[in-house]
Amino acid sequence: MSDDLIALQRQVTGLSRLHQLQKKLREAQSAAQIGFLMVNDTLQLVNYRQALWWLPGKGVRNASGLVDVEKNSPYIRWANKLCAQLDTDAIQVVDKSALPADLREQWDEFMPAEAVAVPVMLAKGDGKKGLLVLARDAQWQPHETGLLAELADIYRFALRGQRRLPRKQVSLMRKRLLPVLLVVAVVLSILPVRITVLAPAEVVAKDPLPVRAPYEGVVETLHVRPNQSVNAGDLLISLDGTDLQNRLQIAQQALQIANTEFRQVAQQAVFDERGKLELAIRRGMVEKSVSEVKYLQSLLARTEVRAAHSGIVVLADANSWIGRPVALGQQIMTLADPVQAELRVDLPVRDAIPLQTGSDVRFFMNISPDEPLDARLDWLAYNASESDEGQLAYSGRARFSEGETLPRIGLRGTARLYGDRAPMIYYLLRRPLAALRQWIGF
Repeated sequence: MSDDLIALQRQVTGLSRLHQLQKKLREAQSAAQIGFLMVNDTLQLVNYRQALWWLPGKGVRNASGLVDVEKNSPYIRWANKLCAQLDTDAIQVVDKSALPADLREQWDEFMPAEAVAVPVMLAKGDGKKGLLVLARDAQWQPHETGLLAELADIYRFALRGQRRLPRKQVSLMRKRLLPVLLVVAVVLSILPVRITVLAPAEVVAKDPLPVRAPYEGVVETLHVRPNQSVNAGDLLISLDGTDLQNRLQIAQQALQIANTEFRQVAQQAVFDERGKLELAIRRGMVEKSVSEVKYLQSLLARTEVRAAHSGIVVLADANSWIGRPVALGQQIMTLADPVQAELRVDLPVRDAIPLQTGSDVRFFMNISPDEPLDARLDWLAYNASESDEGQLAYSGRARFSEGETLPRIGLRGTARLYGDRAPMIYYLLRRPLAALRQWIGF
Protein backbone atom coordinates (compact mmCIF):
# COMPACT_ATOMS: atom_id res chain seq x y z
CA MET A 1 0.00 0.00 0.00
CA SER A 2 2.89 2.38 0.78
CA ASP A 3 4.48 1.69 -2.64
CA ASP A 4 1.22 2.55 -4.40
CA LEU A 5 0.95 5.74 -2.37
CA ILE A 6 4.51 6.72 -3.23
CA ALA A 7 3.84 6.07 -6.93
CA LEU A 8 0.67 8.17 -6.76
CA GLN A 9 2.56 11.01 -5.11
CA ARG A 10 5.19 10.90 -7.84
CA GLN A 11 2.50 11.07 -10.51
CA VAL A 12 0.85 14.05 -8.82
CA THR A 13 4.23 15.78 -8.48
CA GLY A 14 5.01 15.14 -12.15
CA LEU A 15 1.64 16.54 -13.28
CA SER A 16 2.15 19.61 -11.11
CA ARG A 17 5.60 20.25 -12.60
CA LEU A 18 4.23 19.73 -16.12
CA HIS A 19 1.49 22.28 -15.42
CA GLN A 20 4.01 24.81 -14.12
CA LEU A 21 6.18 24.33 -17.22
CA GLN A 22 3.19 24.85 -19.54
CA LYS A 23 2.28 28.03 -17.67
CA LYS A 24 5.80 29.42 -18.11
CA LEU A 25 5.69 28.56 -21.82
CA ARG A 26 2.39 30.41 -22.24
CA GLU A 27 3.80 33.47 -20.52
CA ALA A 28 6.99 33.49 -22.62
CA GLN A 29 7.36 36.66 -24.71
CA SER A 30 9.76 35.35 -27.36
CA ALA A 31 11.18 32.20 -28.94
CA ALA A 32 14.45 32.86 -27.10
CA GLN A 33 12.66 32.61 -23.74
CA ILE A 34 11.05 29.34 -24.83
CA GLY A 35 14.47 27.94 -25.79
CA PHE A 36 15.81 28.91 -22.37
CA LEU A 37 12.94 27.04 -20.67
CA MET A 38 13.49 23.96 -22.86
CA VAL A 39 17.13 23.50 -21.86
CA ASN A 40 16.70 24.38 -18.18
CA ASP A 41 13.13 23.63 -16.98
CA THR A 42 12.83 20.24 -18.72
CA LEU A 43 14.97 19.05 -15.78
CA GLN A 44 11.84 19.24 -13.59
CA LEU A 45 10.38 16.26 -15.53
CA VAL A 46 13.42 14.36 -16.85
CA ASN A 47 16.80 14.04 -15.20
CA TYR A 48 19.88 15.06 -17.27
CA ARG A 49 23.23 16.82 -16.95
CA GLN A 50 23.45 18.81 -20.16
CA ALA A 51 20.94 20.15 -22.67
CA LEU A 52 21.23 21.90 -26.05
CA TRP A 53 18.63 23.62 -28.24
CA TRP A 54 19.71 23.69 -31.90
CA LEU A 55 18.03 25.31 -34.92
CA PRO A 56 18.85 24.50 -38.54
CA GLY A 57 20.84 27.27 -40.17
CA LYS A 58 21.30 29.11 -36.85
CA GLY A 59 23.18 26.60 -34.73
CA VAL A 60 22.97 26.16 -30.98
CA ARG A 61 20.71 28.88 -29.57
CA ASN A 62 20.54 27.81 -25.92
CA ALA A 63 22.60 25.60 -23.61
CA SER A 64 21.81 24.54 -20.06
CA GLY A 65 23.59 26.55 -17.39
CA LEU A 66 24.54 29.34 -19.86
CA VAL A 67 22.83 32.70 -20.22
CA ASP A 68 24.57 33.56 -23.49
CA VAL A 69 25.96 31.11 -26.03
CA GLU A 70 29.48 31.86 -27.31
CA LYS A 71 29.36 30.66 -30.90
CA ASN A 72 33.13 30.44 -31.33
CA SER A 73 33.83 28.37 -28.22
CA PRO A 74 35.13 24.81 -28.85
CA TYR A 75 32.15 23.25 -27.08
CA ILE A 76 29.52 25.10 -29.14
CA ARG A 77 31.39 24.47 -32.41
CA TRP A 78 31.54 20.74 -31.64
CA ALA A 79 27.86 20.75 -30.57
CA ASN A 80 26.85 22.35 -33.89
CA LYS A 81 28.57 19.57 -35.82
CA LEU A 82 26.94 16.93 -33.61
CA CYS A 83 23.41 18.31 -34.05
CA ALA A 84 23.87 18.55 -37.80
CA GLN A 85 24.63 14.79 -37.83
CA LEU A 86 21.65 13.96 -35.57
CA ASP A 87 18.97 15.36 -37.90
CA THR A 88 16.08 12.93 -37.32
CA ASP A 89 12.26 12.76 -37.49
CA ALA A 90 11.76 10.80 -34.26
CA ILE A 91 13.25 10.62 -30.79
CA GLN A 92 16.35 8.47 -30.76
CA VAL A 93 19.12 7.59 -28.37
CA VAL A 94 22.42 8.74 -29.87
CA ASP A 95 24.71 5.91 -31.02
CA LYS A 96 28.27 7.21 -30.67
CA SER A 97 29.68 4.46 -32.85
CA ALA A 98 27.71 5.79 -35.85
CA LEU A 99 29.21 9.25 -35.59
CA PRO A 100 32.23 10.49 -37.55
CA ALA A 101 35.65 9.94 -36.01
CA ASP A 102 36.25 13.61 -35.05
CA LEU A 103 32.98 13.71 -33.11
CA ARG A 104 33.66 10.37 -31.36
CA GLU A 105 37.13 11.48 -30.25
CA GLN A 106 35.85 14.59 -28.47
CA TRP A 107 32.64 13.09 -27.08
CA ASP A 108 34.02 12.29 -23.64
CA GLU A 109 35.48 15.80 -23.41
CA PHE A 110 32.21 17.67 -24.08
CA MET A 111 29.31 15.29 -23.41
CA PRO A 112 28.21 12.65 -20.86
CA ALA A 113 28.03 9.01 -21.96
CA GLU A 114 24.33 8.79 -22.92
CA ALA A 115 22.42 11.33 -25.03
CA VAL A 116 18.99 11.49 -26.62
CA ALA A 117 17.91 13.67 -29.57
CA VAL A 118 14.36 15.09 -29.44
CA PRO A 119 13.15 16.70 -32.72
CA VAL A 120 10.70 19.63 -32.31
CA MET A 121 8.71 20.81 -35.33
CA LEU A 122 9.15 24.57 -35.80
CA ALA A 123 5.63 25.02 -37.26
CA LYS A 124 6.80 27.24 -40.11
CA GLY A 125 5.14 25.21 -42.83
CA ASP A 126 8.47 24.20 -44.41
CA GLY A 127 9.05 20.97 -42.44
CA LYS A 128 12.08 22.26 -40.56
CA LYS A 129 12.77 20.91 -37.10
CA GLY A 130 14.77 22.06 -34.15
CA LEU A 131 16.70 19.59 -32.04
CA LEU A 132 16.68 19.29 -28.26
CA VAL A 133 19.66 17.21 -27.11
CA LEU A 134 19.72 15.88 -23.53
CA ALA A 135 22.71 14.02 -22.06
CA ARG A 136 23.52 12.19 -18.83
CA ASP A 137 25.56 9.27 -17.51
CA ALA A 138 22.65 6.80 -17.05
CA GLN A 139 20.86 5.07 -19.92
CA TRP A 140 17.55 6.44 -21.18
CA GLN A 141 14.43 4.42 -20.35
CA PRO A 142 11.40 3.95 -22.67
CA HIS A 143 9.01 5.79 -20.35
CA GLU A 144 11.36 8.79 -20.39
CA THR A 145 11.56 8.94 -24.17
CA GLY A 146 7.74 8.70 -24.27
CA LEU A 147 7.49 11.67 -21.94
CA LEU A 148 9.97 13.58 -24.09
CA ALA A 149 7.77 12.92 -27.14
CA GLU A 150 4.85 14.58 -25.35
CA LEU A 151 7.06 17.48 -24.34
CA ALA A 152 8.11 17.90 -27.98
CA ASP A 153 4.47 18.50 -28.92
CA ILE A 154 4.08 20.99 -26.07
CA TYR A 155 7.18 22.88 -27.20
CA ARG A 156 5.92 22.85 -30.80
CA PHE A 157 2.66 24.54 -29.81
CA ALA A 158 4.55 27.07 -27.68
CA LEU A 159 6.82 27.96 -30.59
CA ARG A 160 3.83 28.25 -32.92
CA GLY A 161 2.51 31.07 -30.72
CA GLN A 162 5.72 33.01 -31.41
CA ARG A 163 5.61 32.38 -35.13
CA ARG A 164 6.14 35.29 -37.43
CA LEU A 165 5.23 35.69 -41.03
CA PRO A 166 7.91 34.59 -43.49
CA ARG A 167 9.95 37.36 -45.00
CA LYS A 168 8.58 36.67 -48.47
CA GLN A 169 5.01 37.02 -47.21
CA VAL A 170 5.84 40.19 -45.29
CA SER A 171 7.56 41.63 -48.35
CA LEU A 172 4.52 40.79 -50.51
CA MET A 173 2.18 42.46 -48.04
CA ARG A 174 4.36 45.56 -48.02
CA LYS A 175 4.32 45.74 -51.82
CA ARG A 176 0.53 45.51 -51.83
CA LEU A 177 -0.08 47.90 -48.96
CA LEU A 178 2.43 50.57 -50.00
CA PRO A 179 0.43 51.89 -53.00
CA VAL A 180 -2.77 51.83 -50.95
CA LEU A 181 -1.13 53.75 -48.12
CA LEU A 182 0.27 56.29 -50.58
CA VAL A 183 -3.16 56.87 -52.10
CA VAL A 184 -4.73 57.23 -48.66
CA ALA A 185 -1.99 59.69 -47.63
CA VAL A 186 -2.51 61.80 -50.77
CA VAL A 187 -6.28 61.87 -50.29
CA LEU A 188 -5.97 62.82 -46.62
CA SER A 189 -3.40 65.53 -47.40
CA ILE A 190 -5.79 67.39 -49.74
CA LEU A 191 -8.84 67.14 -47.50
CA PRO A 192 -9.92 70.66 -46.43
CA VAL A 193 -9.76 71.30 -42.70
CA ARG A 194 -10.20 74.47 -40.67
CA ILE A 195 -7.00 76.07 -39.49
CA THR A 196 -7.06 76.55 -35.73
CA VAL A 197 -4.71 78.11 -33.21
CA LEU A 198 -4.63 78.17 -29.42
CA ALA A 199 -4.24 81.35 -27.39
CA PRO A 200 -4.39 82.28 -23.69
CA ALA A 201 -7.73 83.85 -22.77
CA GLU A 202 -9.40 85.50 -19.78
CA VAL A 203 -12.97 86.47 -18.96
CA VAL A 204 -13.06 90.26 -18.55
CA ALA A 205 -15.76 92.86 -17.95
CA LYS A 206 -17.35 94.59 -20.91
CA ASP A 207 -17.17 98.40 -20.66
CA PRO A 208 -15.95 98.47 -17.02
CA LEU A 209 -16.01 101.72 -15.00
CA PRO A 210 -12.53 102.62 -13.71
CA VAL A 211 -12.22 103.94 -10.15
CA ARG A 212 -9.36 106.47 -10.06
CA ALA A 213 -7.60 108.50 -7.40
CA PRO A 214 -9.29 111.97 -7.14
CA TYR A 215 -6.03 113.69 -6.15
CA GLU A 216 -2.44 112.88 -5.23
CA GLY A 217 -2.41 111.18 -1.87
CA VAL A 218 -2.08 107.93 0.08
CA VAL A 219 -4.60 105.12 0.29
CA GLU A 220 -5.71 104.73 3.90
CA THR A 221 -8.46 102.07 3.73
CA LEU A 222 -10.10 99.85 1.15
CA HIS A 223 -13.69 99.13 2.21
CA VAL A 224 -14.32 96.42 -0.40
CA ARG A 225 -12.76 93.12 -1.42
CA PRO A 226 -12.23 91.58 -4.85
CA ASN A 227 -15.44 90.27 -6.51
CA GLN A 228 -17.60 92.02 -3.90
CA SER A 229 -20.98 93.30 -5.09
CA VAL A 230 -21.61 97.00 -4.41
CA ASN A 231 -24.47 99.44 -5.01
CA ALA A 232 -24.37 103.00 -6.22
CA GLY A 233 -23.12 105.29 -3.44
CA ASP A 234 -21.32 102.58 -1.43
CA LEU A 235 -18.00 103.63 0.07
CA LEU A 236 -15.05 102.08 -1.81
CA ILE A 237 -11.83 103.87 -0.84
CA SER A 238 -10.70 106.24 1.90
CA LEU A 239 -7.61 108.37 1.26
CA ASP A 240 -5.47 109.82 4.03
CA GLY A 241 -6.79 113.35 4.73
CA THR A 242 -4.38 114.39 7.50
CA ASP A 243 -2.42 116.77 5.30
CA LEU A 244 -5.61 118.28 3.89
CA GLN A 245 -7.00 118.80 7.40
CA ASN A 246 -3.86 120.68 8.41
CA ARG A 247 -3.89 122.78 5.26
CA LEU A 248 -7.60 123.53 5.78
CA GLN A 249 -7.02 124.69 9.36
CA ILE A 250 -4.22 126.98 8.19
CA ALA A 251 -6.40 128.35 5.40
CA GLN A 252 -9.31 128.97 7.80
CA GLN A 253 -7.00 130.83 10.18
CA ALA A 254 -5.70 132.89 7.28
CA LEU A 255 -9.30 133.69 6.33
CA GLN A 256 -10.06 134.90 9.83
CA ILE A 257 -7.01 137.15 9.78
CA ALA A 258 -7.95 138.49 6.36
CA ASN A 259 -11.50 139.27 7.57
CA THR A 260 -10.17 141.06 10.63
CA GLU A 261 -7.78 143.19 8.59
CA PHE A 262 -10.54 143.94 6.08
CA ARG A 263 -12.84 145.26 8.85
CA GLN A 264 -10.05 147.45 10.25
CA VAL A 265 -9.27 148.94 6.87
CA ALA A 266 -13.00 149.47 6.23
CA GLN A 267 -13.29 151.57 9.41
CA GLN A 268 -10.25 153.68 8.47
CA ALA A 269 -11.57 154.22 4.95
CA VAL A 270 -14.46 156.28 6.40
CA PHE A 271 -12.03 159.05 7.45
CA ASP A 272 -9.04 158.37 5.13
CA GLU A 273 -9.21 158.52 1.36
CA ARG A 274 -6.12 156.35 1.02
CA GLY A 275 -7.86 153.60 3.05
CA LYS A 276 -10.36 153.16 0.25
CA LEU A 277 -7.56 151.95 -2.08
CA GLU A 278 -6.22 149.53 0.53
CA LEU A 279 -9.78 148.33 1.17
CA ALA A 280 -9.95 146.87 -2.35
CA ILE A 281 -6.67 145.02 -1.78
CA ARG A 282 -7.92 143.57 1.52
CA ARG A 283 -11.18 142.48 -0.11
CA GLY A 284 -9.17 140.56 -2.75
CA MET A 285 -7.13 138.82 -0.05
CA VAL A 286 -10.36 137.76 1.72
CA GLU A 287 -11.80 136.38 -1.50
CA LYS A 288 -8.57 134.50 -2.16
CA SER A 289 -8.66 132.92 1.32
CA VAL A 290 -12.30 131.95 0.85
CA SER A 291 -11.50 130.24 -2.44
CA GLU A 292 -8.62 128.29 -0.91
CA VAL A 293 -10.82 127.14 1.99
CA LYS A 294 -13.53 125.99 -0.38
CA TYR A 295 -10.97 124.17 -2.54
CA LEU A 296 -9.47 122.32 0.41
CA GLN A 297 -12.97 121.46 1.68
CA SER A 298 -13.84 119.97 -1.73
CA LEU A 299 -10.62 117.93 -1.73
CA LEU A 300 -11.31 116.73 1.80
CA ALA A 301 -14.80 115.65 0.73
CA ARG A 302 -13.23 113.58 -2.04
CA THR A 303 -11.09 111.55 0.34
CA GLU A 304 -14.00 109.11 0.37
CA VAL A 305 -14.45 107.53 -3.07
CA ARG A 306 -17.91 106.05 -3.65
CA ALA A 307 -19.35 103.80 -6.34
CA ALA A 308 -20.92 105.62 -9.29
CA HIS A 309 -23.18 102.65 -10.08
CA SER A 310 -23.75 99.08 -8.92
CA GLY A 311 -21.53 96.19 -9.97
CA ILE A 312 -18.76 93.93 -8.74
CA VAL A 313 -15.30 95.04 -7.70
CA VAL A 314 -12.49 93.92 -10.01
CA LEU A 315 -9.32 94.12 -7.94
CA ALA A 316 -6.22 91.95 -7.79
CA ASP A 317 -5.05 92.40 -4.18
CA ALA A 318 -6.72 94.73 -1.71
CA ASN A 319 -3.96 94.65 0.92
CA SER A 320 -1.30 95.77 -1.54
CA TRP A 321 -3.02 99.18 -1.93
CA ILE A 322 -3.16 100.10 1.75
CA GLY A 323 -0.54 102.78 2.48
CA ARG A 324 0.48 103.11 -1.16
CA PRO A 325 0.85 106.64 -2.59
CA VAL A 326 -1.25 107.28 -5.68
CA ALA A 327 -1.10 109.97 -8.35
CA LEU A 328 -3.97 112.04 -9.62
CA GLY A 329 -6.09 109.89 -11.96
CA GLN A 330 -4.30 106.62 -11.15
CA GLN A 331 -6.65 103.61 -11.51
CA ILE A 332 -7.11 101.61 -8.34
CA MET A 333 -9.96 99.26 -9.28
CA THR A 334 -12.81 98.84 -11.72
CA LEU A 335 -16.53 98.25 -11.35
CA ALA A 336 -17.98 95.69 -13.71
CA ASP A 337 -21.45 94.50 -14.55
CA PRO A 338 -21.45 90.68 -13.99
CA VAL A 339 -23.97 90.16 -16.80
CA GLN A 340 -21.76 92.06 -19.25
CA ALA A 341 -18.73 89.81 -19.67
CA GLU A 342 -16.56 89.13 -22.72
CA LEU A 343 -13.46 87.13 -23.58
CA ARG A 344 -10.03 88.69 -23.90
CA VAL A 345 -7.73 86.76 -26.23
CA ASP A 346 -3.95 87.21 -26.55
CA LEU A 347 -2.96 85.58 -29.85
CA PRO A 348 0.85 85.00 -29.95
CA VAL A 349 2.59 86.50 -32.96
CA ARG A 350 4.17 83.18 -33.93
CA ASP A 351 0.70 81.54 -34.13
CA ALA A 352 -1.10 84.34 -35.97
CA ILE A 353 -3.42 83.26 -38.81
CA PRO A 354 -5.87 85.25 -40.93
CA LEU A 355 -8.96 85.88 -38.79
CA GLN A 356 -12.10 87.80 -39.62
CA THR A 357 -14.65 89.53 -37.41
CA GLY A 358 -17.18 86.92 -36.37
CA SER A 359 -14.76 83.97 -36.52
CA ASP A 360 -15.64 81.07 -34.26
CA VAL A 361 -13.95 80.88 -30.86
CA ARG A 362 -14.18 78.07 -28.33
CA PHE A 363 -13.12 78.80 -24.76
CA PHE A 364 -11.82 76.02 -22.49
CA MET A 365 -11.73 77.19 -18.87
CA ASN A 366 -9.01 75.87 -16.61
CA ILE A 367 -11.55 74.94 -13.94
CA SER A 368 -13.78 72.97 -16.35
CA PRO A 369 -11.97 72.15 -19.63
CA ASP A 370 -14.57 69.50 -20.46
CA GLU A 371 -17.30 72.14 -20.80
CA PRO A 372 -16.16 74.60 -23.52
CA LEU A 373 -18.05 77.81 -24.24
CA ASP A 374 -18.72 79.16 -27.74
CA ALA A 375 -17.96 82.76 -28.68
CA ARG A 376 -17.52 85.04 -31.71
CA LEU A 377 -14.51 87.22 -32.40
CA ASP A 378 -15.36 90.95 -32.20
CA TRP A 379 -12.00 92.45 -33.07
CA LEU A 380 -8.29 91.71 -33.12
CA ALA A 381 -5.62 94.40 -32.77
CA TYR A 382 -3.41 95.24 -35.74
CA ASN A 383 -0.35 95.92 -33.60
CA ALA A 384 1.20 93.40 -31.23
CA SER A 385 1.88 94.28 -27.61
CA GLU A 386 3.38 92.49 -24.62
CA SER A 387 0.89 90.17 -22.94
CA ASP A 388 0.67 89.14 -19.29
CA GLU A 389 2.85 86.13 -20.11
CA GLY A 390 5.64 88.42 -21.36
CA GLN A 391 5.36 87.58 -25.06
CA LEU A 392 4.29 89.60 -28.07
CA ALA A 393 0.64 88.95 -28.90
CA TYR A 394 -2.31 90.45 -30.73
CA SER A 395 -4.96 91.40 -28.19
CA GLY A 396 -8.60 90.85 -29.11
CA ARG A 397 -12.10 90.52 -27.75
CA ALA A 398 -14.79 87.89 -28.33
CA ARG A 399 -18.43 87.93 -27.25
CA PHE A 400 -20.08 84.82 -25.85
CA SER A 401 -22.85 83.24 -27.88
CA GLU A 402 -26.45 83.73 -26.83
CA GLY A 403 -27.71 81.07 -24.46
CA GLU A 404 -24.29 80.46 -22.92
CA THR A 405 -24.01 80.78 -19.14
CA LEU A 406 -21.57 83.63 -18.63
CA PRO A 407 -18.54 82.58 -16.56
CA ARG A 408 -17.24 84.59 -13.63
CA ILE A 409 -15.05 87.56 -14.48
CA GLY A 410 -11.37 86.76 -13.94
CA LEU A 411 -11.46 83.09 -14.98
CA ARG A 412 -8.65 82.04 -17.28
CA GLY A 413 -8.25 79.31 -19.84
CA THR A 414 -7.35 78.59 -23.45
CA ALA A 415 -9.22 79.78 -26.52
CA ARG A 416 -9.25 77.91 -29.83
CA LEU A 417 -9.67 80.31 -32.73
CA TYR A 418 -10.98 78.96 -36.05
CA GLY A 419 -9.75 80.41 -39.34
CA ASP A 420 -10.41 79.55 -43.00
CA ARG A 421 -10.24 76.07 -44.49
CA ALA A 422 -7.02 74.77 -46.05
CA PRO A 423 -5.60 71.38 -47.16
CA MET A 424 -4.55 69.16 -44.30
CA ILE A 425 -0.96 69.07 -45.57
CA TYR A 426 -0.80 72.86 -45.11
CA TYR A 427 -2.34 72.56 -41.64
CA LEU A 428 0.32 70.03 -40.60
CA LEU A 429 3.29 71.81 -42.20
CA ARG A 430 2.31 75.43 -41.50
CA ARG A 431 4.57 75.87 -38.49
CA PRO A 432 7.57 73.97 -39.94
CA LEU A 433 7.30 75.95 -43.21
CA ALA A 434 7.16 79.25 -41.33
CA ALA A 435 10.26 78.31 -39.30
CA LEU A 436 12.06 77.18 -42.48
CA ARG A 437 11.30 80.44 -44.29
CA GLN A 438 12.61 82.44 -41.33
CA TRP A 439 15.78 80.36 -41.35
CA ILE A 440 16.50 80.46 -45.10
CA GLY A 441 15.05 83.94 -45.69
CA PHE A 442 12.87 82.96 -48.66
